[in-house]
Amino acid sequence: MNNLADYLNDHLGGSVGALELLDHLSGKLKNENADLAAFLRTLRREIEADQDALKELLGRIAHESVLRKALGWLGEKVGRIKLATDGVGEGEPGLLESLEILALGITGKRLLWSALRAAEVAAARSLDLPGLERRAEEQFRQVEEWRLKTARMALAG
Repeated sequence: MNNLADYLNDHLGGSVGALELLDHLSGKLKNENADLAAFLRTLRREIEADQDALKELLGRIAHESVLRKALGWLGEKVGRIKLATDGVGEGEPGLLESLEILALGITGKRLLWSALRAAEVAAARSLDLPGLERRAEEQFRQVEEWRLKTARMALAG
C-alpha cells in the first residue's frame, strides 16, 4: 500500500503546483487576454475537482503528505522565477512554457487514472476513472490549442 500512497501523494503534489500556476497565469493575463484567462479559470476548477477525487481516494488508503504538497507548491514558486525572466504575457516564451508544464501535468494525471484502472485498485472503484481520463484528455486538447496559438506568436521570427 506504500507504493500506492506514494504514487498518489506525488500526483497530489503536482496538482498543488498546477493550481498555483493557474492562479498566477490567470491573474497575469486577465487584462491582456481575457479569453485565455477565462479558460485558465475554468481549467483550474476542473483540476481542483480532479484533485478532490484524488484526495478522496488517498483518504481511503493513507494520509496526504504535507511534504509532497509543499514540494509541489515550492516547485511552482521556483519555476515562476524562470518564467518571470521570460514573461508570461500573450505571445511570450514564459506563457508557452507554462502551457507546456500544464500539458505535461495533465498528461501525467491521465496516466494516473489509467494506471489505477489497469491495476484494478479496489479503493478507486467508486471513482469514475474512465470519465476522469476523458476529462484529462479534453483538458489536454484545450491546453494544446492555446499552446500552439502561443507558440505561433512567441516563436515567429
